Amino acid sequence: MAGLPVLPNHQFSEVTEDNHAGVVWIVALLCLVYSMLTFVTRGAIKWTLLGMDDWALVAAQVAAIAQYCALFVSLHKGLGRTLSLLSDLQRQEFSRAAYGNAILVLLSLCLSKCSLIFLIRRVFTRDMKNFWFICNLFLGIVAVWGLAAIITVTAGCSSSHYVPPTGPGMCPGYLTRWKFVVAFDVATEVIFVVLPIYLLWNLQMAFKLKLRVFLAFAFRIP
Repeated sequence: MAGLPVLPNHQFSEVTEDNHAGVVWIVALLCLVYSMLTFVTRGAIKWTLLGMDDWALVAAQVAAIAQYCALFVSLHKGLGRTLSLLSDLQRQEFSRAAYGNAILVLLSLCLSKCSLIFLIRRVFTRDMKNFWFICNLFLGIVAVWGLAAIITVTAGCSSSHYVPPTGPGMCPGYLTRWKFVVAFDVATEVIFVVLPIYLLWNLQMAFKLKLRVFLAFAFRIP
């Protein structure tokens, strides 16, 4: 209606046809809060029983916080907006932040997987040398995967043109690189769900207890 005052826009981040950064902000903040709550809860429960798995998780959480910071910088610089709305300088700035974010995501994932292996080794393999060897083998595989994944998604790519993966200076094979990394990531998660079953299979335990252990690790599948 004519004559009504135009109210100022106080939105932290708009969501329009040309700007989806607000959606990314919401998802990222929710994930960060959930991650921190889970981390603090675990720390409070296991405060007097800390082991290698917990220290690896601390390192993973530090990397995750740094990753979220890089993501927030990238969003502030223009991630989520239509490229036509951004200057060349803005594109380069958010691309550099996204480049750092990609490295930190993989580092955090690698450390969290190591934490899980340390936990499995701590719980199941104290008196089982063969299982201890299996856990150490997977620990080495995950460490190699973490380094290889970081090299895979960054080799030959310019940080200032990392995203979007098109146009001059593009990162060759961008999607293919990430498909390989994600495929191995999914494969290891499936293994980590199956491994406790293998370790528990011949133990003299009630089936209900075995099922509880399986369900505890099965939450990693989603």
